[in-house]
Amino acid sequence: MRFGLGLGAACIFAVIVGAACSSNPYKDSHCSPDSPSIAVDPDCIYAGNGRGPRFKEPACAAPDGTKPATCTGTFDALVGMMGDSTRGNCAATACHGDPDVNTVGIYFDLGDPAGMYQTLTSITGTVGKPYVVPDDPTTADNEALGSWIQCNVAATQGGGYPMPQWAGLTDPKDIQVVTDWLLCGAPGPK
Repeated sequence: MRFGLGLGAACIFAVIVGAACSSNPYKDSHCSPDSPSIAVDPDCIYAGNGRGPRFKEPACAAPDGTKPATCTGTFDALVGMMGDSTRGNCAATACHGDPDVNTVGIYFDLGDPAGMYQTLTSITGTVGKPYVVPDDPTTADNEALGSWIQCNVAATQGGGYPMPQWAGLTDPKDIQVVTDWLLCGAPGPK
């Protein structure tokens, strides 16, 4: 009770001297036994069941650059990078290349480009939205620029846990392969 009166008095004092009294910026004071987690009440930052705070990751920034002069082959270049053991290596058997051992249910079969494309455009991962959003050619915007694969492989904010582990792609040329593909609208295999 004393704490509540002290906080109230502090707010009155702040108003008198011209300062503002604001709510808790972390919103943890909004948690209650009836709304113990962010799943129940978006104003509560805690994940619930003793799992600690849950922070929403900022959105992945759209990739910069201009659309390549030709977009033919950008998906093939992406698959080549993902399958190259000296570059992305996403389809390695210890990562996403074995249907029985694939990581977090994501399987990339280098022999099935259509299946890889389907996986890339349907998984959501930790960010909670599609990893790759293909462009809808009937709209003015390039929706592919809203994909978070770019931040994921560049290990930047908005990309969830970096892939490949631990620091994303380390060669800027490989990141450019992903960027070019997105700038082209993330076309699928031909």
